[in-house]
Amino acid sequence: EAGKAYHIKFGVQTFAAGAFEGCKYEEVVLPRSIRQLGKCCFENFNGLRKVVIPKEVTKVDGYAFMNAVNL
Repeated sequence: EAGKAYHIKFGVQTFAAGAFEGCKYEEVVLPRSIRQLGKCCFENFNGLRKVVIPKEVTKVDGYAFMNAVNL
């Protein structure tokens, strides 16, 4: 999907590997319920310019933002 911003609904606690791979959003806003960003979850997310990560996130797996070249 394409668009300016994507707000994740409250209640989501983790993203699996490749969850957003190749998406076209410019901004992703994570809810305070999120705890972990899985390996490569934002891989190849080339349009991504901003990610709002709440303080509740306790783990960011390796390569979570691999090739997200515009961050």
